[in-house]
Amino acid sequence: MILESAGLEVVGEADSAERALQLTAETHPDVVLADVRLPGMSGIDLTAELRRSHPAVRVLILSSYANLNYVKAALAAGAAGYLLKTAPDGEVVSAVHSASLGTTVLDASVSAELLTQSDNHTQPLTDREREVVALVAEGLANKAIASRLKVSKRTVDAHLGHLFTKLGLSSRAELVAWAARHGMIPE
Repeated sequence: MILESAGLEVVGEADSAERALQLTAETHPDVVLADVRLPGMSGIDLTAELRRSHPAVRVLILSSYANLNYVKAALAAGAAGYLLKTAPDGEVVSAVHSASLGTTVLDASVSAELLTQSDNHTQPLTDREREVVALVAEGLANKAIASRLKVSKRTVDAHLGHLFTKLGLSSRAELVAWAARHGMIPE
């Protein structure tokens, strides 16, 4: 009801991961909302399978569990984000919109905890890495960043990979939050 009242079309509901896979194949949604714990297979395994079988579909985890191991596993499986079920309705709607546009979304409390863990990794950034961070913070996709910097998309992908490794981060959202916390961009 929350999504539909916000003008989003809900094309199906599933009571298991297997049913979610079947509905995804039938309806081709832009975004799938999934819980971590589902009958049959976990939401994390569902995420990995959906990313493999339907790479255009974005998966947003909506869970009761603020467990960082779940969050990291979901992101590693290809989730577009991780929200807690306690999130306000508007935040869930906004997250679905953001996920459909390719933006990674994290619950604020989960993001803060991940950032606390990543503060151990504060190696200095190169000028080019700082440029990439600033453009990610503007919300640009890798292709647009590549165009702006006059480099290939693969070069941007490599810079982001190095940034994630160097800073101990796993998503663009974490990178932007880290940059804001370290004074590189306005919060």
